[in-house]
Amino acid sequence: MDSVNPLNILKLLQSDYEQHFQLCDSPSEFDRMLKTIIKGKKLFRKVTSTRQLREWGRHVEEGGSRIDKLKAIRLETGEKFFLAKSNVVKDLDIQQWAVTANLKICLSGFTGSPHWVGKFKKYYNICDRKITKFVTEKYLKAEPDRKKRAEECVAMVRERILAYGEDCLWNADQSGFEYEMRPGRTLDFVGAKHVLAVTQSQNSMTHSYTVTMCVSPGVRKFLPVLFITLQEPKEIFGPLVKKSMFKAGNLYVTASTSGKMTKQLYIEWCKKVFFPQMN
Repeated sequence: MDSVNPLNILKLLQSDYEQHFQLCDSPSEFDRMLKTIIKGKKLFRKVTSTRQLREWGRHVEEGGSRIDKLKAIRLETGEKFFLAKSNVVKDLDIQQWAVTANLKICLSGFTGSPHWVGKFKKYYNICDRKITKFVTEKYLKAEPDRKKRAEECVAMVRERILAYGEDCLWNADQSGFEYEMRPGRTLDFVGAKHVLAVTQSQNSMTHSYTVTMCVSPGVRKFLPVLFITLQEPKEIFGPLVKKSMFKAGNLYVTASTSGKMTKQLYIEWCKKVFFPQMN
């Protein structure tokens, strides 16, 4: 049996209405409802069939279509992910959030399958990433204040640049180096339990040093003297080390237990390296 087109029925009803309705007649309630339906044909252009209307009615009774419910689950799960972004999140967490969200949305047959999790991650551009830094909750709570202090520092530096000029602006920082640079991986046979590599000295694998350099955006781009801090247990150099140490006019060498600059070394750097270079 051929399907019935509701538009053809509306045309027949409109033709019958125009033949039987006269201006002198008093329109009944049925006439007014029919006239409203005929006019509504131009307003609701997306309505193509009565089957579509029945589908819409069923969706309203069920709280939305399957696509609408999937979108709602995706939105609810995405909100959970963004709120827990600073914690370690795995695929199982996304699946549990989706299943929990479905308890309220009530999508029949939804299980949060690995396929759905993959589509969810692709939609939000999520992938597995290496953790580069571990922080505490205290660090996260202080993030707004830290940004505010950084903005205030930038504003203060800009004021100082305008007041004193670029030649009076200097920025110092220290960079850490290991005595022996070595890679962390090498080629070996599959299944090897122990992979050995030769080094010049075990001491060079555990000790490091820092180099402090000072730069400027002005005419003098950097200080001519480098401040080097070596790692020594007693913060002093032994006689053999002093005798064999390389000496140069643009190097100022000190020592600390950690191989990094301390408060006392900072004062020494200001007195011995930085201030003598200032006019």
